[in-house]
Amino acid sequence: MSAPLYLVGCGASKLARAAPASQLYTGDLFSKASAYAAQRAQAEGGAWAILSACHGVLRPDQIVEPYDCAMRGLSETGRAAWASRVTDQLVAMKPQTIVILAGRDYRAALDQLPRFRFCHPHVTAPLQGLGIGQQKAWLIAHTAAAPQQQQQELFA
Repeated sequence: MSAPLYLVGCGASKLARAAPASQLYTGDLFSKASAYAAQRAQAEGGAWAILSACHGVLRPDQIVEPYDCAMRGLSETGRAAWASRVTDQLVAMKPQTIVILAGRDYRAALDQLPRFRFCHPHVTAPLQGLGIGQQKAWLIAHTAAAPQQQQQELFA
């Protein structure tokens, strides 16, 4: 199997100006998830991207204007259209394995599209079933630099 593609969910908290997608989202969960995804992708020779409720799949270096759109605000038809768009984008990227680090709404929209599951049979979601605090703790524990940062904070 090839190196995984890590997909990080976007966040509601954003800069007030256009920026690369990796910098546009300013929330703590996005910060932790993107640090984990970037580190894992680099170590494994893979890639990471961002799942946006407005844009579908974004490359981390893609310049994006701030927007106000959330999966919860999409109708059932809107979610199905989003999942179809994301599936098309991912098919073009050709990952064999996908690791989803995004919320329940993103995963549910993709899981409900049979074509997504057919095109991408190797999908994992290590944060599934965890609350926000548990997700953050998992990401900290699984990001290699975290123990060093925690030690530095303890002795600062």
